[in-house]
Amino acid sequence: MIEASPKYKKLRGRAAGFMGITQLWVADDHLMSVVSIFGFEQYRRYFFRNIEALIAVRTSRRLVWNIILVVVIAAIAAAGFAISTTLQTEESRVTCAIVTACIATPFLIALLVNSLLGPTCSFWVQTTGGLESLGAPVRLKAARKITDTVAPEIARAQMDSWPEKP
Repeated sequence: MIEASPKYKKLRGRAAGFMGITQLWVADDHLMSVVSIFGFEQYRRYFFRNIEALIAVRTSRRLVWNIILVVVIAAIAAAGFAISTTLQTEESRVTCAIVTACIATPFLIALLVNSLLGPTCSFWVQTTGGLESLGAPVRLKAARKITDTVAPEIARAQMDSWPEKP
């Protein structure tokens, strides 16, 4: 008899970086990490009965990115101000201000979005085979939701695998 393939549910949160895009999926008996890069995918299954802990460690990644974005915005503003002081007419100064604002706006939006998304974290799974980074999610709120979703499934799978008392 042919077994049906497991039904997967995509979990919230993903990470994009140099190693590709990482997403987490959950099935009836396992958690799966999918890393996609340039059309290639790498899959890693973590069976609930083998998971000992899900660990979210808060990081300073949000603060670092906010500092970088503020420095970029300040540099753009300083360059725009320096250029506008050399201009002779009021029209050219206004044009310079508009161009500077247009250049700085995407960085300002990125700063706002990064701040509003909340604290960042690294997410790990401890199994009988060791400790491994899941890569995703990168936000603490998403990690908590994943833990809240998966923890009952882990407990159920581990309770089912306990031997019965005589």
